[in-house]
Amino acid sequence: MKRNLLISAILVVTAFGVISAQDETDIRIVHQNGFGVRAYSMANNYVALSNDLSGLYWNPAAMSFSPVREFQIGLDGHRLNAESSFFDNEEIEKLHRFKLTSAGLMFAVPASQGGLSFAFAYSNPVIFDDISSFSGKYTESGDRVSSENLLKISGGLRYFTGGFGLQIMPSLAAGMSVSLVTGKENYNNSFSKDINGGEDYLGTGEVNSVARFIGYDLRGGLMYQAGMFGAGLRFSIPDIVIATDKGTDSYIDTTLNFKTKTKMISSYSGAAGASLTLPFLTLSTECRVTLPFDFVFPSEDIPSNSQAGFFKVGGGAGVEIPVVVLPILVRVGYSIDEVDLHTYAFQYLMEDGEEWSEIDWSDGGIKVNRNKQQITAGLGFSGSSVSFDLSYGYSSWGFVTRNILQQDYANHRVMASLAVRY
Repeated sequence: MKRNLLISAILVVTAFGVISAQDETDIRIVHQNGFGVRAYSMANNYVALSNDLSGLYWNPAAMSFSPVREFQIGLDGHRLNAESSFFDNEEIEKLHRFKLTSAGLMFAVPASQGGLSFAFAYSNPVIFDDISSFSGKYTESGDRVSSENLLKISGGLRYFTGGFGLQIMPSLAAGMSVSLVTGKENYNNSFSKDINGGEDYLGTGEVNSVARFIGYDLRGGLMYQAGMFGAGLRFSIPDIVIATDKGTDSYIDTTLNFKTKTKMISSYSGAAGASLTLPFLTLSTECRVTLPFDFVFPSEDIPSNSQAGFFKVGGGAGVEIPVVVLPILVRVGYSIDEVDLHTYAFQYLMEDGEEWSEIDWSDGGIKVNRNKQQITAGLGFSGSSVSFDLSYGYSSWGFVTRNILQQDYANHRVMASLAVRY
């Protein structure tokens, strides 16, 4: 998150502002991990197939076509690899995490017409994890400069969600879900810089903070299902999340405490997809879109070179194949999505405690070098009342900051879930 003005003095001593460009420009890289092992095994192309508990996130309407009671719990482990190239000096850092990723209950109730299902769940669909380490020596204004930086961010948003799916016609359903959003983020950025081998030593600095979040998420869906064919639509209105950030800002022998309050606002987003279910194959395809922030803030003057003023799109496909002689389902998926530099717009509470700051739409010289591609695979073991699912996924993306710093990321993720139907 963007820090307060106390940090501005520290940022001046960094290499052309590269080291803390994300803090200066409100750039937050958000990992939309979603919800559910089956969905992840199909690379999250699930809007037209989400007839289980994870439909709360992907398409609430689809739950109405699964008239069962289901309890589900899921675990998640991932490793984020970050390779940085700064003035031809390359460094690699890794971040590991393991957590409970979801737990919830879905149940159907008698209805006068069609299916009606309710669900309640806890999930971790949004992750803020980031890590990078880079150092280099370069010439600036005739001086030889040595600079080092280490950034580590861990945390994300938790959703406590309730929702329903209702068949309004034999083949058509509508649904909605609402989530209380909470979360926590740990932030650490340490750096040092000297000139001419320490002759003009500029010292070391470190910023440590903990942010806590509270807000809401609201999404709705439509689902059409007739025989082997299905079509789904999901739409999400802008989230509003309030973040309270407390921390320390240390530079040489001076340490200052700071506290900021931030309003984080997302844009409108949605997805549309189709599915085909055959005895020997299930296919699900999807396209996704996030609208420019002009739709959220029509009076804002968003610069023409800011990514915040453009549509961000993505899509992919997933396949599920039953093994003939065993109660096993094999799944694979592929997705590609444009990396969004402005997942949220940020407004900061001013010192008077009443006015919010203007939104900074700058990209800060950060350009997407490689959009996010994801390849996944998984297995489902199904019994009469119990199912166990495993999935693995690999994703990669990259950035270039001011043509100086290149950062390439790769994420390995393993998920497992157990579902009981009764």
